[in-house]
Amino acid sequence: ALYVALFLHDIAKGRGGDHSELGAKLALNLCPRLGLDAEETETVSWLVREHLTMSDTAFKRDIDDPKTINDFVGIVKSVERLRLLTVLTCADIRAVGPKTWNNWKSGLLRGLYLRTLEVMSGNMVIENRMERIAYVKDRLYKALANWPEDEIEEHISNGPQSYWLSYDTETHQQHAEIIRSARRKEAGLHITSRVNKEFEYSEITVYAPDHPGIFAEIAGVMALSNVTIMDAKIITMLDGMVLDTFAFLDTQDQPVTNPEKLQRIFSRIKETLAGRLDLEQELAIARENNMKNLKEPFTVASRVIVDNQASSTDTIIEVNGRDRIGLLYDLTSALTGLGLKVSSAR
Repeated sequence: ALYVALFLHDIAKGRGGDHSELGAKLALNLCPRLGLDAEETETVSWLVREHLTMSDTAFKRDIDDPKTINDFVGIVKSVERLRLLTVLTCADIRAVGPKTWNNWKSGLLRGLYLRTLEVMSGNMVIENRMERIAYVKDRLYKALANWPEDEIEEHISNGPQSYWLSYDTETHQQHAEIIRSARRKEAGLHITSRVNKEFEYSEITVYAPDHPGIFAEIAGVMALSNVTIMDAKIITMLDGMVLDTFAFLDTQDQPVTNPEKLQRIFSRIKETLAGRLDLEQELAIARENNMKNLKEPFTVASRVIVDNQASSTDTIIEVNGRDRIGLLYDLTSALTGLGLKVSSAR
């Protein structure tokens, strides 16, 4: 797919219009004739369409701005595509001429690649990691200045390394207050929600004792509640408690702000974690009702990639396929059944 994308990325130049978009359409027709299967054809078409996106982002936008990275992640969506696009971008620039490639461009592209990889792989890239973690901890220490010093030290020592680069200081402070409140109330389960105004999605945070399959159970509840999970961060604190955060939207791609709907989600999570809600049965009913309303089924090529190179601490499993009610629940339940634990999901 990469070789064919390199070969075809400028094929539509001179045809009038956006050559990236026109080339992507041409690739859909050409690739099957070149012997590529459905998934490879889709990959080539995407690479042709986005072949200028990485250089435009790296050279024209602030890659230290979290929104720049999140916008780019929204386009790339997978580690495999990030790698392919990086190779295509570098080859495209270097092929222009001997003086086109330079250290400045190399540094910007490398920075964008690493920051994007950090987000996609659960913030597990090693380069400058310990220095950044120390900086983040120091900022939280100052933000919690009204706490007793021993409480601050205890809280910070309870967070695993992956936690510190997963959130900004404001969210770290919010989590600290959640954990402190739960401990003081001796509550085994604490659930909160908020609307992220910058990125325009709802966010729910569940603080609870860890057990196998907890992420799958919460994902199942979200599916039953007819919301779409956009992002999930799963943090297991060193004391055995989990801090799971889900970013989600309603069926109109809007944040969920209705207090009654949020309360229903809260209640279902509590019922499920207490073992009083049969997710399998409820999801089966929801899927059956959804199939009745499905008018034009379409096919999406399925793909599963198991990657042990992108992270130094975790195996990355990349799945492409057609969306459906409870898909994330099915995937995470399968992983739990295999004795595996999810630490991050996108």
